[in-house]
Amino acid sequence: MGNFVLLRFIGFCVLLGLIACESDELDPAKSEGPTRRFVYRGITGVSMGGGASATLGFRRPELFDFVGVMGGPLADATSFGRMLSRGWMGGFCELSELEAMMAEGHDLDDESAFCGLYTDRARQDIQATEMAVPREYLPADQAPLLESVSDYNNWWRGPDGGRGGSFHRDKLFNSFEDISKSFGNALYHFNPDVPWAAPGVTKAWLDQSHEARCAEPVILENYYNAEYNPRGEYPVITVCEGVHRDPERSEAAKLGRILPETPRTKSVAVLLAVDLNRNGRRDYGEPVIMNAYERYRDWGADGISSEEEPGYDPVSNPDPHGDDFNSQTNPSGTEGDWRYQPGEPFDDFGLDGVDGTEDFGEGNNAHDYSQGWQHFMALDAGRLLEALPQDQLSRLDIYMDAGIRDFLNTVIHSNWLWARLMSRVEPDQRTQLLDFDALRFPDDRVFNPNYFDRSKLRQFTYLRYGHVDANENQILSGDGNHVGTVSQVLGRVQMALSVGQAVWPKPDLEPRRNPAGQEGYSGVDSFDSIALGRSRTFSYVLPPEYYDPERSQERYPVLYFLHGQGQEHEDMVASGLIFQTAMAESQRPGVSDWSKFIIIFPDGHCYDDVDDCHSGTFWNDFVTGEQRSRFEADFWELVDVVDNRYRTRAPEEVPSSETDP
Repeated sequence: MGNFVLLRFIGFCVLLGLIACESDELDPAKSEGPTRRFVYRGITGVSMGGGASATLGFRRPELFDFVGVMGGPLADATSFGRMLSRGWMGGFCELSELEAMMAEGHDLDDESAFCGLYTDRARQDIQATEMAVPREYLPADQAPLLESVSDYNNWWRGPDGGRGGSFHRDKLFNSFEDISKSFGNALYHFNPDVPWAAPGVTKAWLDQSHEARCAEPVILENYYNAEYNPRGEYPVITVCEGVHRDPERSEAAKLGRILPETPRTKSVAVLLAVDLNRNGRRDYGEPVIMNAYERYRDWGADGISSEEEPGYDPVSNPDPHGDDFNSQTNPSGTEGDWRYQPGEPFDDFGLDGVDGTEDFGEGNNAHDYSQGWQHFMALDAGRLLEALPQDQLSRLDIYMDAGIRDFLNTVIHSNWLWARLMSRVEPDQRTQLLDFDALRFPDDRVFNPNYFDRSKLRQFTYLRYGHVDANENQILSGDGNHVGTVSQVLGRVQMALSVGQAVWPKPDLEPRRNPAGQEGYSGVDSFDSIALGRSRTFSYVLPPEYYDPERSQERYPVLYFLHGQGQEHEDMVASGLIFQTAMAESQRPGVSDWSKFIIIFPDGHCYDDVDDCHSGTFWNDFVTGEQRSRFEADFWELVDVVDNRYRTRAPEEVPSSETDP
């Protein structure tokens, strides 16, 4: 999701202080012994761009040497789906309770009809359970730092500092619509008329105003749901939303919340609710439902819950078979991993979970997911990472970061993505770091993202930023939040590029003339996209002395940096001064901080005519199937354009003895 001010922060800091080169005619390394193939191309991104860089990089690993994943809410779709289903769509009372209340004349439109976090009967299944930071990183007397939690009527937004945008409830719904258009609506049965929307939604209905859609919602009869409409007797409707903005900035204002009295003026086409009282709108206690896959017991591949495993004791032996999933201590565990595993019991009743409705998947002796869920999982960076061929994984460098207080729980999603990696690579190939200070040289007072103790990095590095002992003022200023404090913002972006450029062998650290103020070294370029059928723009930063005649034969690695949702690639150009300075010089005599490389900022912003896309494409081909929304194809076309237009470096096999930076 978007971080609307990330590079605007960097601009403020500045004021203050397919592939054409992949031919079969490559010169083989003239050396005996093992080699490593370098294609001299990397990809990284932040927030929306962080998840996209992981998806693109793991889908086409042969095209990259380095993949950076910075604060991506969609870094691991399984973890994101867990947060969505148990939290952002959770907190509703059981059907039996709601029906009992209606029998007593209750209209279900006040807080007594809800079982969310801020009620006196909050459901246990929406409480925080995941640790943001492994226990060993915390002082012995400090309480665990846990995930942020939400319920459907109260979406946690945290403090304003370091959030990277307002992220009010209405804007978050826009983000979810963009995700559905990009990945498919994973929550329900497939809608052939509008693939990103809930069942029953039509193009004609979408063409109406929000007011008209709220006045006349889509109504589905006999739409079953095991939890809240098992007899199919209640109508199921599209929902209308609002946002509670508290001018006093009270504790309640931190929540992307809706109250019973909040005006419902925004029609949401991606969700369905059960209209228990049949009044044509979702009232406060009426549940939003999900029919994404056949219900199953998440007991692991052995098909036995821990409580039923021989020798179980809740204190001395809580996991006799050793199969409970934990992203840090047992990443290969399958019990409680929020994925169906062969061997786990399931109800072969179809997506609605109700026997005898002849629903999709019912009675076929296989566990089924909705078509949208399958498409979503096909683009899941976690699954793509698990499926990477070992030879491709072994030649990639991967760098990840996440904020320990990120209100979108990117630290949890990143923990789960890291778990996919932990089970595949040896301990000496990977490392986890807590905040940038872990990389400081002993004599340095502050962290320098251009000059730090690189011996602490590994081929696979995961850095959680934020201070576990931060005081209240630091937390309010954004410590560990989605984008972080001003210094964390700057450090994160520089760190990702600093790590990425160091991957390439034989770095050119010769000082160069700083191109600051010279025309043509950074700016906006364009090309005619065949994939989209329109002109496309992108931004670029070129290395120092790129245009000098004596360097006309030099060729350079290229690193793609993908921006966040709501951001535009032009915003990134202001950072070019920082990056070019690092390539040109340093505080140490005779060397530059960075090697020389080209930086490309692709366009991930929406166009007005792209099916009402709000603020981000996620660099996927939208499920609408229209040419104007083929954004992944457009990205690969851009890679081709860059290789033909700029002096990028050709792939080569490099002796392993020469690959140390």
